[in-house]
Amino acid sequence: MDIRVGEFVTRMLGFTIPMSVRVTKITDTLIICGGDETDHTGYWFDRRTGVEVDEEIGWGPQFRFSGSFIDVDKPSSLEPIAEPLMGEGSFVPPTL
Repeated sequence: MDIRVGEFVTRMLGFTIPMSVRVTKITDTLIICGGDETDHTGYWFDRRTGVEVDEEIGWGPQFRFSGSFIDVDKPSSLEPIAEPLMGEGSFVPPTL
């Protein structure tokens, strides 16, 4: 994995809708985009698999279910052009 804080990755919402989000923190187990683990904001992704983690709604590797993922092997090729959706660094891609 070669993703770094500050880079954009593509979140595939519903596995079909691309959304460019900025990586704001990387931990041993998570890639966090547009938020922080301490205040439970933004989008959290499993660092190993790239699937979105949200324990409140049962998403993540431990549930064997998720509604989105990022490609942990490459940065986003989408251009962030819109206002943030939630928190700093979350953007809508130019086309949906």
